[in-house]
Amino acid sequence: MALGGKKESTPKRLKSASERLDVAMERLEKALAAKNSDDDGAEIATLKGEIEKLTGINKAAGERLDGAIKRLKTVLKEV
Repeated sequence: MALGGKKESTPKRLKSASERLDVAMERLEKALAAKNSDDDGAEIATLKGEIEKLTGINKAAGERLDGAIKRLKTVLKEV
Protein backbone atom coordinates (compact mmCIF):
# COMPACT_ATOMS: atom_id res chain seq x y z
CA MET A 1 0.00 0.00 0.00
CA ALA A 2 2.89 2.32 0.65
CA LEU A 3 4.06 1.80 -2.92
CA GLY A 4 0.58 2.47 -4.24
CA GLY A 5 0.45 5.74 -2.31
CA LYS A 6 3.88 6.70 -3.56
CA LYS A 7 2.94 5.96 -7.16
CA GLU A 8 -0.19 8.05 -6.85
CA SER A 9 1.65 10.99 -5.35
CA THR A 10 4.48 10.94 -7.91
CA PRO A 11 2.25 11.86 -10.86
CA LYS A 12 0.59 14.54 -8.75
CA ARG A 13 3.99 15.92 -7.75
CA LEU A 14 5.17 15.86 -11.35
CA LYS A 15 2.02 17.61 -12.49
CA SER A 16 2.41 20.21 -9.75
CA ALA A 17 6.06 20.75 -10.61
CA SER A 18 5.18 21.02 -14.29
CA GLU A 19 2.51 23.62 -13.54
CA ARG A 20 4.93 25.62 -11.40
CA LEU A 21 7.49 25.47 -14.20
CA ASP A 22 4.88 26.69 -16.70
CA VAL A 23 3.98 29.61 -14.43
CA ALA A 24 7.65 30.48 -13.93
CA MET A 25 8.29 30.36 -17.69
CA GLU A 26 5.30 32.64 -18.33
CA ARG A 27 6.58 35.12 -15.75
CA LEU A 28 10.04 35.02 -17.30
CA GLU A 29 8.65 35.59 -20.80
CA LYS A 30 6.53 38.51 -19.57
CA ALA A 31 9.54 40.04 -17.80
CA LEU A 32 11.66 39.73 -20.95
CA ALA A 33 8.91 41.23 -23.09
CA ALA A 34 8.52 44.15 -20.66
CA LYS A 35 12.27 44.73 -20.62
CA ASN A 36 12.40 44.70 -24.41
CA SER A 37 9.47 47.11 -24.56
CA ASP A 38 11.20 49.47 -22.13
CA ASP A 39 14.42 49.29 -24.13
CA ASP A 40 12.54 49.88 -27.39
CA GLY A 41 10.69 52.83 -25.89
CA ALA A 42 13.92 54.45 -24.71
CA GLU A 43 15.56 53.83 -28.07
CA ILE A 44 12.56 55.29 -29.92
CA ALA A 45 12.65 58.40 -27.72
CA THR A 46 16.37 58.82 -28.40
CA LEU A 47 15.88 58.40 -32.13
CA LYS A 48 13.00 60.89 -32.17
CA GLY A 49 15.22 63.43 -30.43
CA GLU A 50 17.94 62.84 -32.98
CA ILE A 51 15.43 63.24 -35.83
CA GLU A 52 14.29 66.58 -34.40
CA LYS A 53 17.88 67.77 -34.09
CA LEU A 54 18.76 66.71 -37.63
CA THR A 55 15.56 68.25 -39.01
CA GLY A 56 16.55 71.58 -37.46
CA ILE A 57 20.07 71.34 -38.87
CA ASN A 58 18.68 70.43 -42.29
CA LYS A 59 16.25 73.36 -42.23
CA ALA A 60 18.98 75.82 -41.25
CA ALA A 61 21.29 74.51 -43.99
CA GLY A 62 18.48 74.79 -46.55
CA GLU A 63 17.76 78.37 -45.55
CA ARG A 64 21.44 79.29 -45.83
CA LEU A 65 21.65 77.66 -49.25
CA ASP A 66 18.52 79.50 -50.41
CA GLY A 67 20.08 82.78 -49.27
CA ALA A 68 23.35 82.01 -51.05
CA ILE A 69 21.48 81.14 -54.27
CA LYS A 70 19.52 84.39 -54.13
CA ARG A 71 22.73 86.38 -53.64
CA LEU A 72 24.40 84.59 -56.55
CA LYS A 73 21.42 85.30 -58.80
CA THR A 74 21.56 88.96 -57.82
CA VAL A 75 25.29 89.13 -58.55
CA LEU A 76 24.85 87.40 -61.91
CA LYS A 77 22.10 89.85 -62.94
CA GLU A 78 24.41 92.77 -62.16
CA VAL A 79 27.26 91.40 -64.28
